[in-house]
Amino acid sequence: MTKPFVFVFSGVFSVKSRSSFDELMRRLTDTWLENAGKLIGAETLCRSVQGILGINMVLVTVDMQAKVPMDWRLDFISKYKIPTSLLDGEKLQQTQAVRDFPDIIAIIDTVTKAFETAAFGGRPSIGKVDQRIRNVRVIGDYIILPDPMGAWCVALAEIHSLSAIGRNIRYDDTDLSIIQLLREGLSARDIAQRIELSPRTIEHRIERMKKRAGVKGTPSLLFMNM
Repeated sequence: MTKPFVFVFSGVFSVKSRSSFDELMRRLTDTWLENAGKLIGAETLCRSVQGILGINMVLVTVDMQAKVPMDWRLDFISKYKIPTSLLDGEKLQQTQAVRDFPDIIAIIDTVTKAFETAAFGGRPSIGKVDQRIRNVRVIGDYIILPDPMGAWCVALAEIHSLSAIGRNIRYDDTDLSIIQLLREGLSARDIAQRIELSPRTIEHRIERMKKRAGVKGTPSLLFMNM
């Protein structure tokens, strides 16, 4: 009996147990190659990385035996564990069919297409994650490894950031310059000297941008405008 597809988002708890994303990709790929042509289950790949995943990663099995992607089943083996108020992690990472996922459009348009590419191509697929789930932008990397029989795939992904998506705001040239210089690490005083305004004006503009965007912190403002 074939086993379900596996989606992996992996991360780390401590320096001692941390394995880099590249190391985990190599481990998964080596296990996949060693078992090429064999009738194996998704758990064979999962075991090769379980226990060394970080808290910013997730391991999920997805059963792809249903003909319709909406009926594929997601089973999270290892969950994203970094605390966040942006998403309900438990609800998102519970065992469920794709059709029951809170943001079906995101899954259908991005995840299922990536899975199908790997499964139909019969080889690993590597890519970037830049996905909107509700009002949150998710950025990271992934690798997907397919079952030779097409019943499941294994995906390893590392989440680099979760950030709120703010309102659609148009900034003038001065605000855009301030945002760019903030990204470069300049202080309000340094920015003021660079664009020939007073530090007080720069601080006032930053606060006004945060208010318009609906965020409280400067880091959130910068994430939303990447």
